[in-house]
Amino acid sequence: MTSNRKQTSFFLGMVSLMMPAALIAPPALGDAISPRMNNGDREYSTEKPNSAYYGRGTAGRQVEASELRLQGDQLMADGELEEARKKLGKAVKLDPGDPDGHIMYARCITKILFSKKTVDESLLARCIGEWRLIAYHDADQLEQAEAKAQAKRLIKIAKVLEKRKRDREKEKEKEQQGGLLAQKTATKEESSDRPAEKNKQEEKEPSLSEGNPDDE
Repeated sequence: MTSNRKQTSFFLGMVSLMMPAALIAPPALGDAISPRMNNGDREYSTEKPNSAYYGRGTAGRQVEASELRLQGDQLMADGELEEARKKLGKAVKLDPGDPDGHIMYARCITKILFSKKTVDESLLARCIGEWRLIAYHDADQLEQAEAKAQAKRLIKIAKVLEKRKRDREKEKEKEQQGGLLAQKTATKEESSDRPAEKNKQEEKEPSLSEGNPDDE
């Protein structure tokens, strides 16, 4: 009986070793890494990695990026948005494949955008681009939904600004056309008045024969 149990346990142990790792490993989180998410031509930070402290290589950059995300999150909570932007921007630069850095950075720059009295159009475009990047490449469905909603709202603002700009340009063109029309009308009136003034002057000027004593 004992020998049968030993054989059974040995057999189960061998089967577990032969099973593929994918069947026994815990499922990976969908939002852990998005390999297609990268910085492209975007410049998030000009700061260099702190290789002296964190070491060289990918592992050191990822550890530094993780700490920068924590620092940026705390700075955002404290209302230090510009400082948070620097930390989070560097985190994205060091670890571009981590969607957490991108979404934290997008939230930060969006808060900065709405904190200004006037709309910064370059920052608005940056926010739209960042949210679109997250919507296209972040595997987390909740973050995708947030990104799509934010991008849609910001695109509406951009369209309103573009419409106002076109309306101003049209008004400017109308004013310029009105000014040119008024100038042409004034020029025509001046040219039509000149012959009449000339005739009046000719009527007032005496001829050579008038008042000549030799004619009497």
